Amino acid sequence: MGEPLKLAHIETADLYERISNGEIPSRIAEELGVTKAAIYYKLGDSPEWQKARKTGMRIRLDQAETNINDSGDQLSL
Repeated sequence: MGEPLKLAHIETADLYERISNGEIPSRIAEELGVTKAAIYYKLGDSPEWQKARKTGMRIRLDQAETNINDSGDQLSL
């Protein structure tokens, strides 16, 4: 089965939501059994993709800061 067919049943909005929640596209691709290129091709270059990407990066940054602040030994992270 080709890459586009594997992603045909996946809604682009679902990918945007997952990325907005901090998931990384390469890990989504691995989970779905497709290449990173297939994911990025499906996402395109739309404003929604850019917004989802920025939101996801902010969430990952927030989580990293939380992990640092909550750790007893910040050097062991």
